[in-house]
Amino acid sequence: MAKKHPTNELTINLSQQAMDFYQLKQQPFSNQPPDDKCIYSDTNFEQLLDNLKHHLQFSELVLIIEGAQASGKSTLFRHLLKADINNILLLPIQAEITDTLNSLQQKFLPHLKSPHADADISEQLKNLQLFDQTATLVIDDAQRLSDECLTEIFDFQQQLAENAINLKLCFFAEDNTASRLIDISYLQENQLFVQTVPELTNKQIAAFIQHCFSHAGYMNEIDLNRESIIQIEKDSAGNIYQVMQQSIVQIEKHVHKQLTPASRFKTKLLLPAALIIVLAAIFSVMQMMQQNPLATSNTLSGVPEAPVAEVQIQKIQNFQPKPISRKDNLLLNQNKEPSAAELFAVKNKPVLHTPTNNVQKNNLPTMTNNDLVIIPPVKKSPAEKPKTIIVSPKISPTHNNVPVATKSIQKKPATIIQKPQIDLNSPALLALQKLGIKDGTWLKQQNPKHWTLQVLGARTPATLLKFARKHQLAENTAWYASMLKGKPWYVLVHRLYSNRDTARQAVQTLTPELQKTHPWAKSLTSVQKAIKSN
Repeated sequence: MAKKHPTNELTINLSQQAMDFYQLKQQPFSNQPPDDKCIYSDTNFEQLLDNLKHHLQFSELVLIIEGAQASGKSTLFRHLLKADINNILLLPIQAEITDTLNSLQQKFLPHLKSPHADADISEQLKNLQLFDQTATLVIDDAQRLSDECLTEIFDFQQQLAENAINLKLCFFAEDNTASRLIDISYLQENQLFVQTVPELTNKQIAAFIQHCFSHAGYMNEIDLNRESIIQIEKDSAGNIYQVMQQSIVQIEKHVHKQLTPASRFKTKLLLPAALIIVLAAIFSVMQMMQQNPLATSNTLSGVPEAPVAEVQIQKIQNFQPKPISRKDNLLLNQNKEPSAAELFAVKNKPVLHTPTNNVQKNNLPTMTNNDLVIIPPVKKSPAEKPKTIIVSPKISPTHNNVPVATKSIQKKPATIIQKPQIDLNSPALLALQKLGIKDGTWLKQQNPKHWTLQVLGARTPATLLKFARKHQLAENTAWYASMLKGKPWYVLVHRLYSNRDTARQAVQTLTPELQKTHPWAKSLTSVQKAIKSN
């Protein structure tokens, strides 16, 4: 029974035999995290990084970089943070399961580097825009965040947008995160840009293995052939940790093969034997060619040697004349047919060209009994080229002798794209009125110097109705509709206050469940302006 190779398929540690073979000081994979330079070092990933920077700079879409676990997202995240993007300030965050909007804000506040550190976050972001800088929230491992936290992030972004403050979002997360965001938020598919992290290539896998071995003390080039690298790529599917496991498998096989005595003895024995056989064959062929070149050529071609005279006689005896066509038959005497020997003589006789002055036009010369004359073929006059006939189109008579087009070009009617409209007759809005919740008309009549608390913003009136019923909002609440990024935006505000500080302090007086929605102070001036803009 054949002895199995040591593979260590479920580990990323080399055997002691392999460690000694490569003279390594430490394990190449177990304590070696993926290095940025060894993985993202080719043109493919440079193009990917440039693509991400372009979208962050010029696109308003939510950017999502998806990939399987250990596919290199975090490494790409670190590369992006080192990039210099014009007019973009990156706010990096490493997500945790327990994160909320408040904890995320505390994480990215130090990156704002604002001289007014005590100011509100919205004010700091607004001051940032005065210097032509746009803040971009970049979250790694975003799949760890809860649905509630992700919803708070998007609500916070909308609150800033209503105050003309732009905050871009970029998520590094595992697969299917984009579908999850669409399910829990108002986002549509056309508001997202999803980039999938590509699998590692052969070149990157080879560079990664070489990098890890170099850190472990092996200064030479790793001796894995191309077939082994391709097998690693196939079995690992480009996943970095599976690349480590499959590299161990191939390296152990290679070491076992090199250290097996039988294989080494066979290699040493077969190579000289094969070389001796090739040299002996070449020497024997050269000797045969020197002794009898003709016999050697015939032997090599597979034809037996025979006297030249016998060959000529055989050709004459085996000669069979080709059938004579009707045209050639006119050239021969009808009373005498040539024999096979005469035809053979004619075939080997030089061609006689008849002088042109002795040949009359359209008269065929006859053949004498003593000789055969090969008549050169009569050259046919080249066929005349067909004349091109240009047919001018018929012109239909009209009163003014103006030609009428045979086909009329019909223009397709232009497609009219209707912009989304605010549905003021929605059943949900009528239901809000029955609950005692006031509308935009009432808000326009209030003092513009007052402030209010925005508790919800949504794309549909049904969301407002559901929220109002859940938190039992009634007389002290109002709703209004506006347009946000070209689409209807329905907002729910709660109570009126004389100034901004009073409104902020009033948040603490709300119910705990309502405080979790993170209400924020908003001036009636901005509310009335949004209502009038519709």
